[in-house]
Amino acid sequence: MKQFDLYELANRVSGITEVVGNFFAEAAQVCLELNGHQSGVEVLLEGIYEESIRLEWERELNKETLLSWKDEKEATEYGATAIALLLVLHFGNYEFAERSPQFALGDYYLKSAPLENTDNRDEAFLEISGIFKVNKGNTISIRVGQKKKQLKNKPIKEETVLIAVIEFSTPQAKIVKL
Repeated sequence: MKQFDLYELANRVSGITEVVGNFFAEAAQVCLELNGHQSGVEVLLEGIYEESIRLEWERELNKETLLSWKDEKEATEYGATAIALLLVLHFGNYEFAERSPQFALGDYYLKSAPLENTDNRDEAFLEISGIFKVNKGNTISIRVGQKKKQLKNKPIKEETVLIAVIEFSTPQAKIVKL
C-alpha cells in the first residue's frame, strides 16, 4: 500500500505554491479528523486507479485551525482539492497543475513531463468535488454522475477530462475519465 504525506503537495508540484499546498492539505486534515480519522488512515481508490493508499500527516490541529475552517463546505472543497491533486499527480504522473479559470473544462489543467524521446506531454483537465459525509442522497456515484452531466454541456473535443470525487467520512476517492 502506497503512503502519501498530505502536506507534500506544498513542495512537489509546479504551479502550486507552498502556501496554497499547505492551505489545501490543512483543509483535508480538518475534514478527515472531524470525521474521526487520524494520520495513517486508509483511503480506498476506485475508478481508473483501483487500490488503497495511506494518508499521513504530522501536524496537530489546534483551536485556531478549527476556527479557521468552520465553514464545512469550504473545507470540503479545498480538502478534496488536496487529495485529488495528490492522487492524479502520483498515479497519472503529472508534474504541473494550473488553476483553470471558471467555466473551463475542469478546476485544474495538468501536464506531465515530456514523454520518453519526444516533446509530447500527457495533458488533462481535472474536475474536483468533495463530500464531507456521505449519505443516501449524496454518494460518490451520485456526485460523479452530476459532474458528468455538468461537463456534458461544455465543448469537449479531444481533451482528456478527469473527474475526482473525494469523500471524507469513509474515506474514499473515485477518479474517472470522461
